[in-house]
Parts: sequence; structure tokens; C-alpha cells
Amino acid sequence: MSLPSFNSSGSGRAAQTLSVILRKAELTLRKDLENEPVTLDQTRPYLRLAAIVVIDKNASAASELLRFYHLHLSTKGILQKLRADDLARVFWRRSETVAAFDRQLSTQSTHGINPVRSMVPGQSAVFFEVFF
Repeated sequence: MSLPSFNSSGSGRAAQTLSVILRKAELTLRKDLENEPVTLDQTRPYLRLAAIVVIDKNASAASELLRFYHLHLSTKGILQKLRADDLARVFWRRSETVAAFDRQLSTQSTHGINPVRSMVPGQSAVFFEVFF
């Protein structure tokens, strides 16, 4: 299916759509984290939709999705509660988002260290500690 409004990076409509998706992901994540064992059953579809908008279609800023991962799915306490398959999925999706962010950043003429990019090394250490 072709989504004409999502054909170019930086589409205002795509940014709005991503914002709505991430709000829903945040709400469902809260519910998922209340369950024992913790699964991302309700959150997973929203993370997939966000990946389509950001990674597959390159229609919105990867920094927003990366920020979501940083704020909501990067603490050791949360990561340790996740099932192995959900942990692997979060690790994989976050890695894809970092790569998309780097691609988007390389096409911009920015100087200095990007504040979102500077979060990645610290988060990576937590992921590796929990995952491995």
C-alpha cells in the first residue's frame, strides 16, 4: 500500500502520526509493565507502526522514536523484567532506530554533538549488560 503523505522525510503529517503512535505506545507500555510476567503484547504493535513511519518509510524524525526508547525502554529495571523475546525485539528495534537516526543526521548539516545521539553510548551499555 502506498501512503503518498509519507513519501518524504520531514512530512508534518508523518510527524503528527508518529506522535500519536508514541503516545499510544506509552499508555500501553504502562499497562504491559503492570502484568507479571512483563510482556510487550499491547505495546508491540505501536512500536512496529512507529518503525514503519521512521525506519521503513523514513517519513519522520528518528530522534523522536529514539527518545521514546531512551525515556521508556532503556532502564535496567525495565529491561530486566522483559521476557527474552521482547528484550531481543527492543534491542533490535532500538538498533534499527539508531541506524536510521545516523542516516538522517548524515544528510543534515549540523555541527557539534547532537543531544539525542549522545544518549546512545550510555543506553547501549545498559542493553549489553542486560542482554548478554
